[in-house]
Amino acid sequence: TAPVVYTVTASDYMTTKDWTVTVTVNATASDEAEILTFEIADMDSVNINLTDTTITVYMPYGTDVTSLAPTYTISSGATINSPSGTVQNFTTPLIYTVTAQNLTNVMEWEVTVNVVEATEVTIHDIQYTEASPANSPYAGQLVKTKGVVTAAKTGTTTSFYLQDGDGEWDAIYVYGSTTAVEVGDSIQIVAQVSEQYYVTQLSSIVNLTIINSDNTLPEPLMISTLDANSEKYESVLVQVIAAEAISGSAGNYVVNDGTGALTVYETLYADFVLTIGKFYDIIGVMTWYNSGSKFEILPRNADDIYEDQVP
Repeated sequence: TAPVVYTVTASDYMTTKDWTVTVTVNATASDEAEILTFEIADMDSVNINLTDTTITVYMPYGTDVTSLAPTYTISSGATINSPSGTVQNFTTPLIYTVTAQNLTNVMEWEVTVNVVEATEVTIHDIQYTEASPANSPYAGQLVKTKGVVTAAKTGTTTSFYLQDGDGEWDAIYVYGSTTAVEVGDSIQIVAQVSEQYYVTQLSSIVNLTIINSDNTLPEPLMISTLDANSEKYESVLVQVIAAEAISGSAGNYVVNDGTGALTVYETLYADFVLTIGKFYDIIGVMTWYNSGSKFEILPRNADDIYEDQVP
């Protein structure tokens, strides 16, 4: 009701200073009834529209909206019909009623929670393009797709090749799965389509489900060494026949069946050796090696390389 004086003494115990504190109470109660902040754990983003008194929250794929506990702040002195942190079901929009300090101004805020959806597409849909550069039409989007694992590379995470069908554009590289998979696993995956060094891939995996295992793999697509150097075979399981090893060593070779050169590389099978001048049937998945600006076939194991006796 009156100013209060606080005396502060310095560390020398001799010097003092008086501070006068006066508290003034507004004569008029506030008429503000706004929701100032609104958060839900793990949300992607939120939009608070002060004009329309609406709030839209965007949650990651797979979020269960039936049991969410938002936290929020409101105008000073105002009250709200549901305390911050209360668990709510956001299957449909909810109304939060904020009453201003003056008890006269009341505002209703409609809160909607949207969950990011994944577009369900085939691998062929993801890969097929006539554009140059050959970027996926779904680049940057979250998609749901499925296929059979045809090749896998293990490490701290698991990256693998996924194929649905046995034709052009029917396979894709999957990067950085924390779920281990094996060749022959049929999986469903939700992930983001991205372009890395001109290779279309699925990354930032949101969900991966192994449907079943030990499935028959797609038949390798039989193509020439020249045709293998094409975007439409990226990540596809292919086979070249009677290709002569014309150069290379230590897991990095060039073969040619008479139509054009193709690089064979050790990414998935480090122990393979080809003899220069001999002819081979080779099965593997196709990839693009950006640093070398070339396509490569990647055999998976010893069974993928067969030495022809007669070219």
